[in-house]
This record gives sequence, structure tokens and C-alpha cells, in this order.
Amino acid sequence: MELPNGITGYFDSLKNCPPEMNGTEFKKICNCAVLRKRGRMIDFIPPYYPANFYYAFLEVGGEAVYVLMNRHYPFLAFASQVELGCIEFKNPPLLLIEEFEPYYFVLTTDILNSPLPANALENSDLNIAEKKAVEKHSVSTYGGVIFNCWD
Repeated sequence: MELPNGITGYFDSLKNCPPEMNGTEFKKICNCAVLRKRGRMIDFIPPYYPANFYYAFLEVGGEAVYVLMNRHYPFLAFASQVELGCIEFKNPPLLLIEEFEPYYFVLTTDILNSPLPANALENSDLNIAEKKAVEKHSVSTYGGVIFNCWD
């Protein structure tokens, strides 16, 4: 998997700032998805220090699920638990995947929990600050790089 510059939220210069995703649009898409599936949005949290992602807590079909969107790129993940330093990724519920795929790259647990190859940092577009942060925090999976709460 390709890791673009700024996906972690770290950058090494103002000229190298990552793009910003539209949180208002993400919230609207979440709301529309749960309304179409007769569910509800329990909570919506914008990125807050040190997290680099938005997340919504949804209830659909009797199942509670978190939907995470990276702050800088259209990468989406689903989780059963979201706490600082601990995200329990899960595969997208079938009821919701079709609602988000037209807008975002929906990541599965196969990708999120995949170990970073030994040369992943060297072969990525991550900037120097990001590479240092990945090493400092001993991140070992793609999910840990894309959705993080580093300080």
C-alpha cells in the first residue's frame, strides 16, 4: 500500500503541508448513510490533538460501529473500539460499505492490520518528520500509520 506524504498528520515544513479533508462533508455522508439504513449517529468527533482522524459512532442494524476518516486523505476504516492509543479495526459492515465506497477508499482489516514491510518507510512518500514519528512510536501496521494518536 502506498503511504502518501502527510497521511500521519506530521509534516516537516509549511510548504509540505498535507491536504485537509472536509469534515462537514464526512458528517453529512455518515448521516445520510444511517438514515438510509434506518440507523442513527450517536456521536461525531472531529480530529483533536493528538488524533489525526475524524470519527463517527453509528448504530445500524442493531450494531454499533465507529467510522474513521483520515484527516488528510480519503481513507476510511471501521472499528469496534476507538480510544487514544487503541483502535480495534473491523471489516466494514455490509450494510454500510456501499454508502461510503463512492466517496472514500474503504480499508479492510487485511490492509489495516498488515505489518509494514521492512522497506515501507524508504519506499513511501512520507516526509522526514513522519518517518521519524513512525520509528519513535514503533508503529508496525498500516492502520497504525494511517489512523494514529501520537504525541
